[in-house]
Parts: sequence; C-alpha cells; structure tokens
Amino acid sequence: MAAVTSGQGVLIPAKQRKERRITIAVNSRDRNLGANYDSNDFRWSFRRPLKDVTAIELVNGSVPADLYNVQPAWGSFTFGEDTGTRTWNATLTPGQYNATELCAQLQTQLNALAGALNTYTVGYSSITKKCTITATGPASFTFYFQTGRYVNEIHTQAPYNP
Repeated sequence: MAAVTSGQGVLIPAKQRKERRITIAVNSRDRNLGANYDSNDFRWSFRRPLKDVTAIELVNGSVPADLYNVQPAWGSFTFGEDTGTRTWNATLTPGQYNATELCAQLQTQLNALAGALNTYTVGYSSITKKCTITATGPASFTFYFQTGRYVNEIHTQAPYNP
C-alpha cells in the first residue's frame, strides 16, 4: 500500500547530498613552536568550518612520549672544565632513551672523560622535566653548545635517515 501524505513531499523534496569524505592529517610537530612550544597544549583548527557533518572517524593516532633519539651524527658535544683550559669531545651512545636513561648516559660519558678533575652526577626531575648536573671536584664545567667542535641543531623533520 502506498503512503498517503498531504503533498509535502512534492513541495519540499528530500535533500540528496553526495557523501564527501575528507581526510585530514594533523601532526603536532607541524605546530608553531613559538606559540605552541609544548605539544600537550597544541590545538588544531580547521581553516573553514565544516557543515552538515554526519560522522567523524579517527583512523590513526599516537600518544606523545618523552623519548629521545640520539643519532650517530648528532650525539657529540664539546665539554670543558676550568673555563675552557681543559676540553673534550664527548659522544653519547646512539639509541633511543627516555629522560632518565638519557641522563644516566650523559653521566656515564662525562665520568668517562680521561683526565677530568670532577666526578659528575646527572639527575632528572619528572616534575620539572629537567636534568641537573652536579660536579664533585675542584673544577668549574661548561657545555660548549654552538661554539665547540660540534655545532648542535634541532632536527625538526622526521623520520631522520642519515
């Protein structure tokens, strides 16, 4: 039996819109580092509003973690004691570290410097997310970032393929 209506279907036809799928790739590494340095505070907005949305599907995602990759080409730095009169080229062992492991690796390498006057302890605070380097001994110490033998750079493109 056919449906009986008052004719509304003739006056106002049903909208028949073609389904349109949009795939959007959002990566927190693409953020403005000046405005959103911390990836946890990163928010992403569409350039223009989406209308008549009937479904949203998350197809992939990852949770950021505090992992540090030490690459062979970037794991070296110049370190000095007694205001530059004694310097070494120190190299971290390449690999992937969490913050505590990276601090332990730094401590190992600093204490392996031949002829160093100090003994070094490197600790990590999960609250401040900073490491603290303490020297036991008579010498002051310095990291020569950007001025030593190795010029340090932040690699903003991933993945890194040497």
